[in-house]
Amino acid sequence: MCGDSCRPAFGGTIAVLFPPAQSANSDAALSSSPQSMAVQSTIASMFSFYLYFFNGEGNTRAFFQMKDEATYRAMQSFERIDIRIEKSGDITQSLEAAPLKEYKLALDPSKAGAGDSKEIEFMLPFRLDLNVSEHGVIGRQVTVREVGGSVLAIGVIGYN
Repeated sequence: MCGDSCRPAFGGTIAVLFPPAQSANSDAALSSSPQSMAVQSTIASMFSFYLYFFNGEGNTRAFFQMKDEATYRAMQSFERIDIRIEKSGDITQSLEAAPLKEYKLALDPSKAGAGDSKEIEFMLPFRLDLNVSEHGVIGRQVTVREVGGSVLAIGVIGYN
């Protein structure tokens, strides 16, 4: 493994997600509506976080894990988010092309982690191929955004 992390491997996949730079989200930055400004302020308060995918029996289980309280609260403030697994791993590409997979998620505060865990868990309505293949997710970009709105975070999926 790379880096000096002491985090053990758990299997499945992991994506380290980073909020976009303010200038990278030009459509939202150009809008001056109070709602858009509030979303941009929320995104600006976020730090990197993780998205994990695991296959057991049935569909794929996933969860977001945040390291800090500000990002955890920011993610909980969005009622609905869109998780897109893009066809490529090139994070510089536009999001105009159809994704490989897409899932709209209604965030349920009751599914949030207990205590200090700062996790939000959910089940996908399908099973992901957690490998490198034509339909696999390894090496592909994952984009998390507000449904119909701003990009919240971008990363690339890898083995955990």
